[in-house]
Amino acid sequence: MSRPWPCVGCGVACPGAAGCWRNTGRPASRPLAASPCRFGGRWRIDGVSFEFLWPLDARPERKGVQANAGSCVLRVRGQYHSLLLTGDIGARTEASLVRRGLTPADIVVAAHHGSRTSSSAPFVQAAAARHVIVQVGRWNRHGHPNGAVLDRWRRSGATIWRTDWQGGVNAQSRSTGLSLYSVLESSRRYWHGRRP
Repeated sequence: MSRPWPCVGCGVACPGAAGCWRNTGRPASRPLAASPCRFGGRWRIDGVSFEFLWPLDARPERKGVQANAGSCVLRVRGQYHSLLLTGDIGARTEASLVRRGLTPADIVVAAHHGSRTSSSAPFVQAAAARHVIVQVGRWNRHGHPNGAVLDRWRRSGATIWRTDWQGGVNAQSRSTGLSLYSVLESSRRYWHGRRP
């Protein structure tokens, strides 16, 4: 059953507390913002489909490594390209996704900030990403991303994008192709210094 999505920040007219409505008179078919992610959850908005691939169950209280293993994994598919958001999953969860038939994605956000416990060879091969975004802070105390992980993605043919070097990364998917660019490099100021 489809439920209306709460009005917060949706940018469309909202008559009363019934939820977001476009000018069609029907509630928008979107999940509630507070709904837990769980395998099989899916929805479609403006021609873009979203599907949770993980976790298989929804346990609200996970601690330590279990919390990472329960990270949401979301596949986003547009008309021309796809994106895989991996959260903090590790190699065991990646192996489960591969066994369950993980299909290629044009862009993958590297799991667990590119830590050595993620981006296993079978996962990298199955994901077959053309671009990999590593969300990581400069000089982070964990030493992310791991060099071997970056090498594994590069050997697979992926272009690496690092938020510690390039800031935010924008992707544009069009019929003419997929393009990514660094927000920091496209609007660099002298005080940003040189990229390492």
